[in-house]
Amino acid sequence: MNKNTNPLKDYIYVKIKKDSDTYFIACDKKDPVQGLKARLFSMIKTAGKLPKDAEDFEAKDILLYIKDRSLEDHSSCYDQQVVNNCVLHMDY
Repeated sequence: MNKNTNPLKDYIYVKIKKDSDTYFIACDKKDPVQGLKARLFSMIKTAGKLPKDAEDFEAKDILLYIKDRSLEDHSSCYDQQVVNNCVLHMDY
């Protein structure tokens, strides 16, 4: 194995905001957006921030935006131009 190979070189750190809440997630830039949503859903659930009226709320119900553009679930973060230290916005 090459000593100069960094196994974390494809990892990116993403900040996701909704109102006054901010979530920080590390992911591989090749991960699909739906994987990012799944991690985010887990964090939201753990923090007790799920919508009050959403008994059936799932990760797929999360909407992520970069600037004014909605991210597509099946595309990779790289394909959607989600880069290191990127700020995404979330809605339900």
